[in-house]
Amino acid sequence: MTPARAPVIQPRQAVQKNGATSDNWFLDIFYVSRRDSRSFVPKRGCDEMAGATVNFARPAGLLLFVGIFAFLGLMYWLTRR
Repeated sequence: MTPARAPVIQPRQAVQKNGATSDNWFLDIFYVSRRDSRSFVPKRGCDEMAGATVNFARPAGLLLFVGIFAFLGLMYWLTRR
């Protein structure tokens, strides 16, 4: 008698332990996931040593994004004076 086999379920997206899927990438550049508690996530398709990107669904990520552009705008404005 052969043991019963459990059905193999093929998920549409591979879900990582933090809830991240490939659906969380907007335009394959921006990472947006409210379920992921990390503000910085490893870059897509790279190992963790390659760098990180910002989770734009987190308040810290949005603050960093706006802060960088505000700083660049200020530097541009100061050099044009």
